[in-house]
Amino acid sequence: MSVNTLRSLWQLGWRRTTLTVKAVIITIIMGILFWIAMDSWQTEQVKTILHIRLLNELEIQAQSDRLLFDSYIRSQEQSINLFAQRTAISQYVESMEPTWIANPGWQKQWNSDNKPPWLPSKSVMRGLIAAPFILLLDGQKRIRESFYRTDSLPPLPDTLLNQALPELLMANENNSIRADPNGTVYLISISAVEIEQVQKAFLAMIAPINTEFLSIFHVRTEINSIVALINGENNRVFASSKPNKVMVGTTKEQLASHYRISGKILNYGSTINIPLHFVTLAPIEE
Repeated sequence: MSVNTLRSLWQLGWRRTTLTVKAVIITIIMGILFWIAMDSWQTEQVKTILHIRLLNELEIQAQSDRLLFDSYIRSQEQSINLFAQRTAISQYVESMEPTWIANPGWQKQWNSDNKPPWLPSKSVMRGLIAAPFILLLDGQKRIRESFYRTDSLPPLPDTLLNQALPELLMANENNSIRADPNGTVYLISISAVEIEQVQKAFLAMIAPINTEFLSIFHVRTEINSIVALINGENNRVFASSKPNKVMVGTTKEQLASHYRISGKILNYGSTINIPLHFVTLAPIEE
């Protein structure tokens, strides 16, 4: 049956339809169109309201994560201060001071199988942030002993030991976040060992701020979101609380296509030498 035939039949049927039936049909059609339009408008309104609500919830969560992370960073400084006040470290420094004076270049390395006598017990260390590197410096701020938690750890870069560490000691900065030329970011916490109010030595705890560091922090937050740290110089993730979902090296643009992002640049004054973005992520699909 051709289109012209169908059109003719429709026109014939419409002419024979009474005005009442025509009015009913038009009313039904207009009602359906109106209902579709209203449903579409209401759906868009609900989506907008839901989107705003989710963004507000993400912002609240991001602020909470940021405060917890700030507290986590500050606790490193508190831990090293308590560590440096222990009687055991003071007695050790007193016993080693003649050796340090007689041997200006003397250094000793310790590991997990051969621990230094000034290292606290495991029960005490459990309360500290996991810092795999702990250094003991003499009163002249020269490195005398170093402890590596495991032998598999890569050595600390020379730029960190020979440049960043002396700068921090000279500036009397107790907590600092520094990046080496390779982009690895470290948290450095320093405290003086005082004997009769005289600085006889210094302790430095150094923790790479990496996925392991961030994962340990995020366990304490008791949330289901993801936190990540982004290097502001290349806009790439260098630490993630859930590396199986947000991998190291992911760009900020790639994150934006899958996650809602909320966060800001870490700002601890002069203690950070590169721009670092601390962000909380929520999957868009959820």
